[in-house]
Amino acid sequence: MELQQIIKDTADKSISYEQYRAFVEAHTVNGTNSGSEVTEALAEYTKLNNQRMKRLDKTLKILPENQEFLNSFDKDVYFLIITESWCGDAAQTMPMMNKVAQTAGVDFKVVLRDENPLLMDQFLTNGGRAIAKLILVDKNTGLPVTTWGS
Repeated sequence: MELQQIIKDTADKSISYEQYRAFVEAHTVNGTNSGSEVTEALAEYTKLNNQRMKRLDKTLKILPENQEFLNSFDKDVYFLIITESWCGDAAQTMPMMNKVAQTAGVDFKVVLRDENPLLMDQFLTNGGRAIAKLILVDKNTGLPVTTWGS
């Protein structure tokens, strides 16, 4: 399958940042985690990550000098993030990515790594399925402009 189609199919079933936060909160309440492997340790990481994201969602601010730059950002792109509830890097970076996307006026789409192996396998890090992974996707071509992350 072509990369454009993989990205489109995956993005079509993505969730918003707000939906992802509710998803992580539900896992926290239930004492579970996302992903193909459910363990007590990963459930604890999910709980910790929920607390981290809650704090960062409240405290992170975009500086005025950065707001001007972000307001001029190309709106013909969207953020596609690959993650899981237990990912510590995601807990520390997704709240800021969301603030950047909101300020820039671009869509923020979240997908789960273990539910989307076709996409994940296109963006391996040193041969591994490392997350969190941000893919900046051009809306017109459906292709990645750049990526960031583990």
